Amino acid sequence: MILSSIAVAGVVSLLVLHAYWYGDACSALFGGSARKHQRRQLLPGNCPRLPEGPPRFRDDGTFTIVQFTDLHLQCFPPSIMETVTTINSVLNVECPDFVAFTGDVCEVSTRSCTTASNQALMMDIAADPSEYRGIPWAMTYGNWDRKPDAHWTGSELNDFLIGGEYRHNFNRRPQDGVDGDSVFHVLVMSNGTGADPEDTPHAVMYFMDTMANEGCLGTPGTGCLHESQVAWYNTTSAALREKNGGQALPAVALFHIPLPEYITAWNSGAKGDLDEALGTSGQGISCVINSGGFAQAAAANGDVLAMTCGHDHDNDFHGVYEGISMMYGRKGGFGSYGPPDSWGHRPASEGARVIQLRRKEGRIEMESWIRLNDGRKIVQTQAEAALTQSECFHGS
Repeated sequence: MILSSIAVAGVVSLLVLHAYWYGDACSALFGGSARKHQRRQLLPGNCPRLPEGPPRFRDDGTFTIVQFTDLHLQCFPPSIMETVTTINSVLNVECPDFVAFTGDVCEVSTRSCTTASNQALMMDIAADPSEYRGIPWAMTYGNWDRKPDAHWTGSELNDFLIGGEYRHNFNRRPQDGVDGDSVFHVLVMSNGTGADPEDTPHAVMYFMDTMANEGCLGTPGTGCLHESQVAWYNTTSAALREKNGGQALPAVALFHIPLPEYITAWNSGAKGDLDEALGTSGQGISCVINSGGFAQAAAANGDVLAMTCGHDHDNDFHGVYEGISMMYGRKGGFGSYGPPDSWGHRPASEGARVIQLRRKEGRIEMESWIRLNDGRKIVQTQAEAALTQSECFHGS
């Protein structure tokens, strides 16, 4: 009886400590301007500050995007600080022109983002390294970043990012009638030199929303890219084509959960890793339940050079579907699972995908690589597994 009472008391104490940790203790450890200043001093930025205003190509014709995905921030000092170090390390090496977050900033399995104050803190920890460097950035939301799992709805998350104090954030609220919370586009402008005035767009980034863990069109599971988003994309793409003299405006599409066409891309000779545990049974790509025909629409429009996502922490490959590069980012956070030990010992295995566009003789060329926490650059030249995928897995 005494041992049983001690055990119960121990469990209760752990629960109380856990709740406290994600309340006052989390704010005390990481909240406030003083703590933010300390994080900024870990790896201070050493890149030339970008000019104010919209994202632009550089004088050398390049535009570099760093994609951070699946940070899964949780309120434990090692996890937070290792993730912040990864973000800062990549930014200091790449000096990008834009930072794109492709979902799952939150790690709700450890109660991260389950209160308004904690979700605000986690989002700010992710965004601040870009914000204080003056790098334009935007975020598409993951399945764990809003209700039913996180504290905020997607609309409330928009209020925080768009209606807050972030000067360099380029999120926009979706148009009326478009399903999703993070559905918008960001134009990449000319640098204003040569024949093109500085208000001339040379590329565009489409941020799409694969939704939260509420199922899709009556089917339980995770991942839904609604037809209304694809209709919005088609309309926007056509309008930009018209303004561009009838030529497709080169684009990159960013979202959280991969499309079924990633299976085709992998099976057709992709480069990189597919190491999700379910890969052994032919389901290592966790596709959306419904994609709205987005990949087919992009192929028909002929404007999307690349699509990139996250969600599957142990995948980082890139392949080709109908002329479109289908890519995963590299998991950047130390919460949740992955990357696997086969990719190297932590913290060296975490990092980001880098996408570089280059204007050359009136065309846009693209190349991509992985930048790791320790500064190494990985150019993927071969598939690291011989698995063949057969069907999507619709889990979380």
